[in-house]
Parts: sequence; C-alpha cells; structure tokens
Amino acid sequence: MSIKQMKSELLKELDKADESTIKSMYDVFKMVSQQKNSPSWKDLSDVQKMKIDMGLKQLKEGKGISAKKVTDSLQKKYGIKA
Repeated sequence: MSIKQMKSELLKELDKADESTIKSMYDVFKMVSQQKNSPSWKDLSDVQKMKIDMGLKQLKEGKGISAKKVTDSLQKKYGIKA
C-alpha cells in the first residue's frame, strides 16, 4: 500500500469515527509521535547500556521484585494505591 493510499484510508476512518474513537486515535498518535523523539539504544551511553544489561541479567537470575510486591510496599509505607 502506498503512502497516499494509507493517508486516504486513515482519513476515511477518521471521518466516520465517533468522538471516543477520535480521542483514542489521537492518544495513539501522540504516543507514537513522542516515541520518535525518545532516545534509542544507539543513543544511550555505554554506562546506561551496561546498567540495563545488568538489570536484565539480575531479572533472569530471579533477583527482581514483582510489581505486586512493589505496589503493596508503596501502599503500606506511603498510602499510594496503584
């Protein structure tokens, strides 16, 4: 499919969408637009890459903490509800 065809298809879908769908589509558009400006792996420093690799290794070794344990701890300590 060409870019022109994609654009036409997107405009057709947008024209027939209700308000809720348009808001959802806009949220997706904003998220994708922001990701374009986010740093990629190649933009990270060697230290940042090393720390990410170390964290992934620790997770594989079972040294991570589950999201449930973290949220339970935050709720207990600070009253924060996730």
